[in-house]
Amino acid sequence: MPGRERHPGPIEWFTVPGRLLLMVSIVGFAATFYFFIIGTASDLPAGHYPVVMWVLPAAMVWGGFFLLAAFILEKLGIAIYRRDG
Repeated sequence: MPGRERHPGPIEWFTVPGRLLLMVSIVGFAATFYFFIIGTASDLPAGHYPVVMWVLPAAMVWGGFFLLAAFILEKLGIAIYRRDG
């Protein structure tokens, strides 16, 4: 609508290197989650298991990777987060 203030979406908080880092982290998380399920699900006895059992370890690893890589890149002078607006 005309006259409405446009709020940036979460992806616009990042610079191009930040978006690439975010994309690598999300793809890495998805791959880790998938292969973790494939590798462990066959060893479990029949039953129902919460998905968080597989999500949490992968999210912790890739979340930590993202934070550590963002910290290192910021220290090297490569901006990850946008400073404007």
